[in-house]
Order: sequence, then C-alpha cells, then structure tokens
Amino acid sequence: LVQVFGCNHIGRSGSWPFQADSMALKIFEIDPSLRGVEGQIWERVNGYRHWKGELEKNEGGLEAFAEGYKIFGFNRVEGGFVFREWLPNAKQVFLIGEFNN
Repeated sequence: LVQVFGCNHIGRSGSWPFQADSMALKIFEIDPSLRGVEGQIWERVNGYRHWKGELEKNEGGLEAFAEGYKIFGFNRVEGGFVFREWLPNAKQVFLIGEFNN
C-alpha cells in the first residue's frame, strides 16, 4: 500500500494518471456530498499529477521550478542588470524604460 497525498493505491504499477476506480480519495469518506463532483475532483488530481511529473522530468522538480525568480525577471549582475523572461508563444515583446532611450 502506497500513501500519496491522502490517496490509497494498492500494488498496481502503471503510468499516471490513475483513474478514479484504481484509488480512493479519503475526502470522499470525510464528505460524501462531494461524490456529485467526483469527476471534476479527479480531473484536478490527475492534472496535478501530470504537471508534477512534467516539472520533475523537465525542470528538476517543483522546488527547482519555484526558484525561477532567481533567474527570470530583473537580476543584478556585475556591471548592471540582466532581464530574462520565458515567453514561448510571444509574437512581440517590448521592454521600455529610461535605460533604452
């Protein structure tokens, strides 16, 4: 039995996301009235698991990803500042200020 964020999963190996029938969330025992929105809750749980896996695979984990503020935005470097931003779908970007006339 593996305990994962309040979810019980018994001995099944396989890929994420798990479907609702393969594990139970304790929240449904605590508050049975949530059964009416169980599908939406599972969508959020599975979405969380997906993005957590993506962050672990591509960004070195949630903690490393959360430290992006150390790289992105304005940062002081020797001799001035550097500005970095991740804008994968941007068509144009403008940075306006007293520093560029």
